[in-house]
Amino acid sequence: MGRTAVVTTPGHDSRWGEVTSMGDIVQQLGMKVVNMTEEDPKATLDGGDVLNTGRHMYVGLSNRTNSEGFRVLEKVFGESIKVIPVKLSTSSVLHLKSAVTHLDEETLLVPLGQEDILTNMLDSGGYESIRVPDGRLANVVVLNGHVLAQQTDCEKSRNILEVACEERSFQLHWLDMSEFAKVDGSLTCLSVLLDI
Repeated sequence: MGRTAVVTTPGHDSRWGEVTSMGDIVQQLGMKVVNMTEEDPKATLDGGDVLNTGRHMYVGLSNRTNSEGFRVLEKVFGESIKVIPVKLSTSSVLHLKSAVTHLDEETLLVPLGQEDILTNMLDSGGYESIRVPDGRLANVVVLNGHVLAQQTDCEKSRNILEVACEERSFQLHWLDMSEFAKVDGSLTCLSVLLDI
């Protein structure tokens, strides 16, 4: 966030190989790097559990992200943005951003059936929610007035997202994510957005 990056300790050991290379990259970009393991050796956090709306930083507490990981983010970023934990049921989604992303600082994009997650977030931030039947369309990446979304056969979901983007003057781009979906990959899983 800003010029500070937290190099996390992923919650699954298959991801640990990413840590050193990501730390090196953000350091080469001139960012301040905070190493999560040095802050708290018990902390784990996957990037897919962090949703920064611009007004709040939500941290999903999941099988991959623990409360110690949340507290590290709260310590590092808490003076510049409100950091809020969101308890995820262990069976509902892998990461927070598997269930909710945002279109702008006022609007959350959420699939039908995630009321527990949505209630927590709406109560804390006064957001509008846009509900889509196809949960894959709740996982979008918004960048500089462009929205990247997974292709879907669900016409209702497609129409809802098209209208929401048109109302905000966003350009919507449909991407074929079928190969990544076979290994539980999604747009947010494949994205690292830096404010540099």
